[in-house]
Amino acid sequence: MLYTVVNYWAVGYATGEGEYDLQSTLQGIAPGDVVELFDFELNVTEHSVSTTYRFCNSLNEKNTNIVWQENTYTAIPIKAEGFEWSGKGTLPRPTITVGNLMSTISTILALLPNGLEGAKVTRHRTLGKFLDASNFMTGTNADADATAHWPVEIYYIDRKVVENRNVVSYELCSAFDLVGVRLPKRQILPDDFPGVGAYSL
Repeated sequence: MLYTVVNYWAVGYATGEGEYDLQSTLQGIAPGDVVELFDFELNVTEHSVSTTYRFCNSLNEKNTNIVWQENTYTAIPIKAEGFEWSGKGTLPRPTITVGNLMSTISTILALLPNGLEGAKVTRHRTLGKFLDASNFMTGTNADADATAHWPVEIYYIDRKVVENRNVVSYELCSAFDLVGVRLPKRQILPDDFPGVGAYSL
């Protein structure tokens, strides 16, 4: 899969801190495959546990789970849509659909009395060539660079749209959209999301 990007990246915008940068690679002839990785972070307040589940839609060169920034991402079918920002109108509310193979997601939900609502979802995107060396048959990768990636995108699970034996689908929203929403246990306040900026109710 090849991506052609013309005059999109501002200088230094997507540049990592290491020797290799994402901008120059994307503008090359064959930048490689884009790898999407997702962190689902539970919290003690809403889910009674502090656990992070990591999923990816791909396998590495060794046909095993991808390792990125020394974290292992379980291979499972994931379809993410609606992350585009238009700069006007309402904030995007992406949807993320996860394949329910072997009832993996249903098993996780069975352990959570209030479901995944309120969980933090972090979307990472990088190129296959920048993945950790452990993903490759040789065990080495001169291009490995954990800092070469698109800006991190953070959302929160707002509601479950579909759950069946094949897929589980959720609608996501930004931290700003969650303010004032009452989940099963308590009302969400601005202080629940440190670092997202100051705003008033």
